[in-house]
Amino acid sequence: MFCIDGKGKVDLEKKKKITDTTLLHEMFHAYFHYVTTEQGKCSYNYIFEIEEAMTEFCSLVCLQDMSFKDPTWRDVFDDAVDNIREWQNNVGKLAAYGFGAYLFDNLKEESDRYNLINSYIKKLGHINEKDSKVKEYCEKIHLSKYVQDNQDLCLKLLKEILKL
Repeated sequence: MFCIDGKGKVDLEKKKKITDTTLLHEMFHAYFHYVTTEQGKCSYNYIFEIEEAMTEFCSLVCLQDMSFKDPTWRDVFDDAVDNIREWQNNVGKLAAYGFGAYLFDNLKEESDRYNLINSYIKKLGHINEKDSKVKEYCEKIHLSKYVQDNQDLCLKLLKEILKL
């Protein structure tokens, strides 16, 4: 467990930070599901490789904004950035989480960040996992082990999928 120290004791501060960031992450999933529901019918189309990257990215953007407004969130934000960047060393499906850190690190302008987020929200429910660009994106994410060229290509594909 991430919040257990070398002596087997629970680090309560670390546990709270993990709980805070996990809750925020899951709230973004809930929000994405909510915005695709009209009159009780959901058009939500969960594509792991896209959604997890976008959820991590949105969580980091939100935590950074919170830390600017309230410095007590700075430690939570710093830990979240470190934790998500560690996921960049994963291969396979788990690399999608690390790609969220890549998006955060490479989209520096607030307008670029919010354009990506808003485009994703608008496109939710209309992303087809059978689309050739979606398939290529998912394949490249799986091969990703923080290989810059691969992640650059994934960003390009994601922008094409979202029509940015």
